[in-house]
Amino acid sequence: MAGILIVVLLFVLTMSSYVERLYSEMGKFLAREFQENIDAWEQQVEPRLRLKRDHVRLSAAILAQISLACLTLLFAMLLFDRSPVYDRPTVAEVGQVVLGVVLVILLFNQLIPFMFFTRTKGLWVVRLRGPLRLMFYIVMPVTLFLGFLLSIAALAESSPRKEEETTVEAVDALIEAGEEEGIVEESNRDLVRSAVEFGGKVVREVMTPRPEMFAVPGILTIEEFLRMLETKPYSRVPVYEGTVDHITGIVFAHDLLRIRDEDARTQRVASIERNATFVPETKNVSELLREMQQEKQHMRIVIDEYGGVA
Repeated sequence: MAGILIVVLLFVLTMSSYVERLYSEMGKFLAREFQENIDAWEQQVEPRLRLKRDHVRLSAAILAQISLACLTLLFAMLLFDRSPVYDRPTVAEVGQVVLGVVLVILLFNQLIPFMFFTRTKGLWVVRLRGPLRLMFYIVMPVTLFLGFLLSIAALAESSPRKEEETTVEAVDALIEAGEEEGIVEESNRDLVRSAVEFGGKVVREVMTPRPEMFAVPGILTIEEFLRMLETKPYSRVPVYEGTVDHITGIVFAHDLLRIRDEDARTQRVASIERNATFVPETKNVSELLREMQQEKQHMRIVIDEYGGVA
């Protein structure tokens, strides 16, 4: 009887650990042979379980812990074969139990599920969907209760700031995986990250608004401009003539290094400005980022529908 129970618990531990690995690998850039496991699960097994994905994933984690705890208790009972109340186990006996549990974890919780994931295509799991469904339904009351507690905890801790940080972390993880697989070049990392983060946003949503924009008149002397940069250390500054709506160019801070001190007193900022590029406020951010990278530019002037600076 004990032998049958051990076999059942080892089966539950192995399968629940394998399912946990499947869900942990979903969404990553994987080699084709690894992706076949996930495809087989998503297309042929998961729909027939008739359970929500979150419930299946949580049930697998619960089953792995329960089966491991039961195996530990069973090993101890078989080894001691007596009531610990009247006869304490020796150090050697405790060591044997610990060693047995460690071997079970290494083999049935780690190694075998990993081999199933890396050495097979996952089609064999289709034949086991009946036992898997039974396993998950047995622990469903526990799963629903824990899921309820987790949702309350997540609701209490959720905030726009945390969600934003989580999104950024997820984007970074995807980009790193893309770099490892050779899909994303290192030089394009920042561009890809920005494009994913901004998604379908338009320039109006991410630009520096006109009241917060730092711009200088072209008639300003370079010496006066340098004094302004001491309190506002920008590397690129728009230059205007008359009003801010009439931007004539952009001054780069590093261009000021070649101006002699005596010339800085009389030379105007307009004399060293570079051409400015204008974009409509309705332009897609991802598209703009691609253009700026291709043209090696770092600043664009945003204009509204009337041609004024937005």
